[in-house]
Amino acid sequence: MSERYSITRLCLLAKVARSSYYKWLKRKDIITNKDIQDKIIKNHILDIHNKYRGTYGRKRICIYLNNILGIEINHKRVYRLMNEMNIKAVIRKKVYKHKFKPASVAKNIL
Repeated sequence: MSERYSITRLCLLAKVARSSYYKWLKRKDIITNKDIQDKIIKNHILDIHNKYRGTYGRKRICIYLNNILGIEINHKRVYRLMNEMNIKAVIRKKVYKHKFKPASVAKNIL
């Protein structure tokens, strides 16, 4: 698309500053420390997910990472990483209580 239209025009249409576009273009291939940490945490999340057969959700995984592995992490970050990996916890079926119904009511012979 940039062959047909100028970068300036495309940035105006997208309502993005031209300098911001060039900054993004320059840094898009650079791997940051956050990317490395996310990759490590994704491996931990995948291990926990497989270990507990998908029954742990984002809150339990966050508690596991914080308390057992000692990795300080927010539940929102765990949620974001799980979404990136398309991991979802298995939701348990709701247990309904069925009231006991007697088969037949006996006659009152008193």
